[in-house]
Amino acid sequence: MNNPRHQRIDRMRQQAEASQWVPIAVLTARLSKSAKTIKRRRDEGVFRIGIHYRIVGSPLALRPDYLYHLSRCAKALGIPLD
Repeated sequence: MNNPRHQRIDRMRQQAEASQWVPIAVLTARLSKSAKTIKRRRDEGVFRIGIHYRIVGSPLALRPDYLYHLSRCAKALGIPLD
């Protein structure tokens, strides 16, 4: 049986984790990198799908939208966050 306090803590952790997923515009502003650099790192395999970025919407779209995990991308690039 789950403790209500533990359930609340789990929800808070999930919300904190969810807030780390940001669009490329936010990522570029926070990391001081261009969108072109972020896309290049994704194509080079520095950022891995499911870990550093997610495809939102249809993955079959000609130009899919992505969400990036802010702290994981910063870590992969060796950039400390404030």
